[in-house]
Amino acid sequence: MVNARLRKKCMEWLKRYGPLEIAATLAAYGASRVTYELTGSEVYAAIAATHAGNIAYYGPLLIREIIVDRRAALIEGEPYGAKGLLKTTRNLAWEFGPAATIDTLVTRPFLTGLATVKLGREFGVPAGKYSADAIFYLQTIFSYEMLKRKGMRNT
Repeated sequence: MVNARLRKKCMEWLKRYGPLEIAATLAAYGASRVTYELTGSEVYAAIAATHAGNIAYYGPLLIREIIVDRRAALIEGEPYGAKGLLKTTRNLAWEFGPAATIDTLVTRPFLTGLATVKLGREFGVPAGKYSADAIFYLQTIFSYEMLKRKGMRNT
């Protein structure tokens, strides 16, 4: 019973975050490579990888959540509008805000930079990314589950 429930939760999280992770990984790797070729700096490459990954992750996430929340509002007979957008934004801020702040400013640049120095760019960017992801998702999944329990999350 516990294994089935955990497996169901893992599949839910994988469906929610997996495609975003793929996009973020590809963007981080590409930005790191291009930035290093242009600057020769591992530091700039790590920073570019961090920000490109964030854009590739949060851009599609925001669009998806607006669509889901708008659809839910329409089913309930409510307009979505500015109030709906604020609700979507609030929920995403609660889900990702604390983890994303620490991740973007400290964890991800540090781990990406360290991994690229130790492993080289080709292996270091993904290794740094996935190491940072492990830390990031502990907080994010906790926040997501709390939002669902409070009825603040439609997905």
